[in-house]
Amino acid sequence: MKIGRPKLAIITDGSLPRKVIRRRPLLAVSGVVPFYVTFRDPRAGRFVSRRQTEISVGEFLDIQDQAKGLPQTAQPTSEDFFEEYLRIVEIRERGLLKTAYEEILVLTVPEEKSGTYNSAVNAAELLHERYPNVKVEVFDTGTAAFGVEYLAEMALAARQVGKTLDEIVEELERQRPNIEIVLALDTIAFLDASGRAPGVTDGPRLDAWKKRIRWVALKVATTTARTFHRSPKAVLSFQEGEARAITWNRFFGGAVERVISEVHDRVEGPDRKVQRIYLAHSQAEQEAASALQSIGRFYQGEILERTEIPIALLSITGPKLFAAVLIYKPR
Repeated sequence: MKIGRPKLAIITDGSLPRKVIRRRPLLAVSGVVPFYVTFRDPRAGRFVSRRQTEISVGEFLDIQDQAKGLPQTAQPTSEDFFEEYLRIVEIRERGLLKTAYEEILVLTVPEEKSGTYNSAVNAAELLHERYPNVKVEVFDTGTAAFGVEYLAEMALAARQVGKTLDEIVEELERQRPNIEIVLALDTIAFLDASGRAPGVTDGPRLDAWKKRIRWVALKVATTTARTFHRSPKAVLSFQEGEARAITWNRFFGGAVERVISEVHDRVEGPDRKVQRIYLAHSQAEQEAASALQSIGRFYQGEILERTEIPIALLSITGPKLFAAVLIYKPR
């Protein structure tokens, strides 16, 4: 049986990994609006801005390692979203301009952490002026990376069985508070420089480190790397758009062990049932392999391993990290 073209388009920002985006058409998002990456190009001798889709993860990691100053990501503009809306909405049949979709669902990173949500909303208002019959729903996911992946998967599955936009949004709203990311960072430098988690890196124990890191970040990359290695290792929790520090560790391996311990407490705890775990890592293959074995001993549910970290997340965490994304069953 031939399946007709769905009337609901699903769009995300650049928080999804490339491998997730490249799927069969009926199981893939309809469009992606990427972030921008700003960094100092040593060849050009100035700061440049490129779309996230123009840079591979490997290239971005090289930029983080070699660039003078820390690279940053910037939100897509309203014009970027508007152009993407038009790209997927407008089709021509026999010379006439028609709308390909009646509804658009847009999944974005938390409104409190980025202006992406507002860009998408402003673009929706522009689209309504041109196509008042097309409904756009911008949904704040409250999460990032593989949490967004899970919500996109939910939305795609719901669309497949014919659920309405309102029904899909209702399901996403129930799931949103039941996604938690617990991660270990090899350095606090990128998190502190990003400004995306105010208060998380505050405290007298960290002030001296932050002052040194901010000074060294303006110097040559080799000195930066040595200083980052001596930085405190952070263990953080991110849920419903809010980040909090769990603890600090002198060694990255110890931080990963704490993540495993936190996952164990949540799996064995009576409050919520964990129905899926994503284990994601960058430049931490050995620690991730050990963590996978450890978690597999006490958790018998679905575990998905992810080795491609979105650039938008790497710009905040730095190149080396290990993360466990816990998907809880809604109450």
